[in-house]
Amino acid sequence: MTITVPRVSSGQVDPIAMPGVRVRGGSGGFDNGIGPGVAQLARIGGEIFQREQEKADAAVLNQARVQLADHERQWFDPSNQSGVYSYQGQNGLQVPKLVNDDLTSYSQQLRQTMTPSQQQGFDRIYADHRNQILDRANSYALGQKNEFERQAFEGAVGSAASAATTKAAAGDINGAELARADGINSIAQHAAAQGWDEDYARFTIDKFNKGIDAAVQKANVDNVQALILQDPTGALADLSARLKLGQYATPGVTAGGDANAPRGVRNNNPGNLIQTDVQWEGKTASADPQYESFATPEHGIRALALNAQHMQGQGAQSVSDLITKWAPPNENNTAAYINAVAKQMGVDPNGNIDLQDPATLTAFTQAVVDHENGPGHYTPQQVQTGVEAALGKTKLSNPHPAVAVNGSGIVVPGDQPHDGTLGKSGNPAVDALDTGQIVELYNRARAETNRRQVEGRGLLEQRVRDDSAAFSVGKSVAQPLTLGEFTGAYGDREGMQRYGAYQAQMQLGQDLQTVQTLTPEQMQELAQARAPQPGENFAVKQQAQNSLISAMDQTIKARAADPVLWAQTVGIGGFQNLDTSSPDKIANSIASRVGPATTISQAYQAPYRLLTKPEATALSSYLNDQPATVKAETMGKLANALQPADYAQIVSIVKPNSPTTAIAGQIMGAQRAAQVGSKGALWWKAPVDMDATTIAQTMLTGEALLNPTKADKDANGAPKFAMPSDGGANGLRSVWSAQVGDAFRGDPDGDVQSFQAFRAMYAGLAAKKGISDGALDDNLAITAARATVGAVTDWNGKVVIPPYGMDGNTFKDAAADAWSQVKATVPDAFDVDVDSYDLDRIGDGVYAVSNGQAPIRDENGRPVVLRISPTWQKPAEPSQQDGRKARNEGLLIGGPKLSFGPSDLSGQASTPATVVNQ
Repeated sequence: MTITVPRVSSGQVDPIAMPGVRVRGGSGGFDNGIGPGVAQLARIGGEIFQREQEKADAAVLNQARVQLADHERQWFDPSNQSGVYSYQGQNGLQVPKLVNDDLTSYSQQLRQTMTPSQQQGFDRIYADHRNQILDRANSYALGQKNEFERQAFEGAVGSAASAATTKAAAGDINGAELARADGINSIAQHAAAQGWDEDYARFTIDKFNKGIDAAVQKANVDNVQALILQDPTGALADLSARLKLGQYATPGVTAGGDANAPRGVRNNNPGNLIQTDVQWEGKTASADPQYESFATPEHGIRALALNAQHMQGQGAQSVSDLITKWAPPNENNTAAYINAVAKQMGVDPNGNIDLQDPATLTAFTQAVVDHENGPGHYTPQQVQTGVEAALGKTKLSNPHPAVAVNGSGIVVPGDQPHDGTLGKSGNPAVDALDTGQIVELYNRARAETNRRQVEGRGLLEQRVRDDSAAFSVGKSVAQPLTLGEFTGAYGDREGMQRYGAYQAQMQLGQDLQTVQTLTPEQMQELAQARAPQPGENFAVKQQAQNSLISAMDQTIKARAADPVLWAQTVGIGGFQNLDTSSPDKIANSIASRVGPATTISQAYQAPYRLLTKPEATALSSYLNDQPATVKAETMGKLANALQPADYAQIVSIVKPNSPTTAIAGQIMGAQRAAQVGSKGALWWKAPVDMDATTIAQTMLTGEALLNPTKADKDANGAPKFAMPSDGGANGLRSVWSAQVGDAFRGDPDGDVQSFQAFRAMYAGLAAKKGISDGALDDNLAITAARATVGAVTDWNGKVVIPPYGMDGNTFKDAAADAWSQVKATVPDAFDVDVDSYDLDRIGDGVYAVSNGQAPIRDENGRPVVLRISPTWQKPAEPSQQDGRKARNEGLLIGGPKLSFGPSDLSGQASTPATVVNQ
């Protein structure tokens, strides 16, 4: 750029005339009007004035010089934020005009204050000053222009270098080369503009190229190093392609060497295994979007055979099973595939085959290879080699051996010759590296892959331990391990074995989650389905099945021990919570359980129960804490809300902790009057009856007198009631024994409990009559005993207590009816009547049949037990029954023993209890 500095011409300066004096020249001038002396004096005065004027003009001009200099200093003062130096770079080109305009304006202001003679001098001074200051401004502008152009040049070249480096780092080699070209073009343009020597321009371009090459190369190395850390397996595949190893060995146009070959042959994947995260040995980066690719045909055949073994380990035992998994019907003509393989192998499609057998595995592998690709692509030796490698009998060449480089080129140890040239990987960063860098990074990728594998094993083993612990207790895990994770840590062969064991544990966890809600029949089916076949991971699977059977056994035991608690725990049945806030709510909440309890009992072959064991304890505690009136009300509500058999179950639950309450409840539930006395000497001929409700309430009142609860004490004070002694000739025990005889010979606990109820009944009767002296009243005691047991009857010379409120004759008919239902199961008893045996009471309405010395047993060796309901009525048409009816209708016959192969679930027959007491 050429800067033109405006200049101002000095002009002409006129003489300065003195005021009041006219100067004339020539003849007729001053001399003619004044004498010579005066003229002389005038000249002297004019000269003096002129000198003074000149001095004054000089002072003004000197002051102007100072002012112009000060004004210049302000422009070039570095601290002046609006001065010359504030205009940097391209903006510096504005300085000459700005200075010139400002100086012109400033000089005009100065000149206007001067006389014409001063202006003439000022103009000369200003012209020189202006030229100097504009030269200075032009020099600054030129410097800033040059600096701007230098910075712009360096910025353009630097930007091109940065862009080339950045694009190379991102793998955009084409973009990097375009940026390089931009930089070279910028250098050439600048060199031409600056008039550089040709050699210097070439030197600068070469220097730029070397910098770009170094930056791009470093970016490529950094990219590959990052890839090694991120995906060492992928990096190893790319570097192997660059080194022409494995799949990429010369000629290696395709994996199979023939671009027109079938897909499986091209990929060295004759089994057409789809792409997964399984780390197959010899697996290479595949150009096929769907199928795996292998370094050699033998590696692909090996993977085929291993995959088949793995599938068999997961349950596919026949050709039909294997091919159905290998080639699902939704994608293939599976039936034709199965027939072709079975025919070539010479086996039944549905018969089990053993792929651990070398000959069988070879035959299966060959048949699959031929069906997938057509025959003739591989020699029998290649197939055999791949199968033997799958069986662990031989080792295939490593597609990723250690590599070195020396002066003569690439060195690959072992049986893999190398021609010393590099191939292409398709990864721009890898393809841009030189031989030394490729070899170094390749070996680094191998080391990182091995390190990751070792590190992965430790992490995987910890995960397996944690997951297995969860599976063993029937829990699932959020993210189960995959086959690829196992093969990545252990290699394909060992990884598949370990994964199979892991799957067996995972399957166990899933089974344990479902076993709680399975019926016994479903349990048996599941156990049979999980029975392991001999082969891979057999021991692990057998152990898992044993754990499953143990869980089934525990579930059955839990159901038998407390069916309602089990159902609540697993969330089935919909049992309403037991509400003990009032008698009504107790009765309603228990009655609501009849339906669910029946369903659970029938569906799961569990005992029929209405309460859990903790609930039974809670109910007993509730009743024990209530006054007699609430106890009686509660038992009455229950009796009205429940069927007799269900009510009897609740009574039996209450009885161990509150026997008197239970017996009172049993009497109330029977709703039958008892013969408690007589008007004459023979009481049985002229009976006096007492209704069930009165008996129950009287008994509970007496219990409150003998064993008052806190509620009784709060309601009635702390009564002291005198009772006759239990022992001695005149004790209560003697009266009790006289009335019941040996009726409790088979039920000692029942004798103790009934005696307590008898004492409570005596106390209640005595209190009603106002007897409180503690002396025994025989008649009162007899009444209390008869009210407690209901009745006694003779059976073959022994005393038997019928169900409450049932007379002796009805009891004998009921016993004969119950016997008729079961005697077909008793050896040698078909024509024998029940009164030929003894009956021993072992529970409420439950009697064991004996011959006086030992129990009578059925054909399965179990004691024969008769159950007689208090509500029994004589059937209109008696008939023989098979003895396998539900509870309360005779002998309970257990179901068949469950069998699950190696062992059953419990080691014992699953037989329902023969006594209803809980």
